[in-house]
Amino acid sequence: MVTFASRLALASSLGLAALLPACSQKKTEECNQLATVINEGLDGLEKRPPPAAEGTGVAELKGLAEAMDQLAVGAAKVTLTLPELQKIATDYQTMTKEVAQAARDMAAAAEAKDEKKLATAEVSLQAAVKKEDPLVTELNRFCHAE
Repeated sequence: MVTFASRLALASSLGLAALLPACSQKKTEECNQLATVINEGLDGLEKRPPPAAEGTGVAELKGLAEAMDQLAVGAAKVTLTLPELQKIATDYQTMTKEVAQAARDMAAAAEAKDEKKLATAEVSLQAAVKKEDPLVTELNRFCHAE
């Protein structure tokens, strides 16, 4: 015997099922938007001109800092409504800003020929860069989960 309560439960579950494709579509769209910004930013890094013959790497470090700042700005402009994706995007922006700052610190230390500051900045840069792979893994895991 079908009761009113079972009909209501069935109707509610069917209504929820109808909403799931919309949520999934929204998630897919937001994931694609964020991934596109990140990939374009990284592609821009890879397409930069080869290092100058100056030998210190200062220009490259300054260029890296600028590119990472631009990537952070681009990621911040993506409109995200899903809290999990917002957190990933914020963490990615934080990482890019850390990379940018460490690259600037390295450039300044190289210009000043300060080996101690250069070594400290290099450690900071390596630590910041190591954060990217786990963030990308987290983004991929979230975006590909059903």
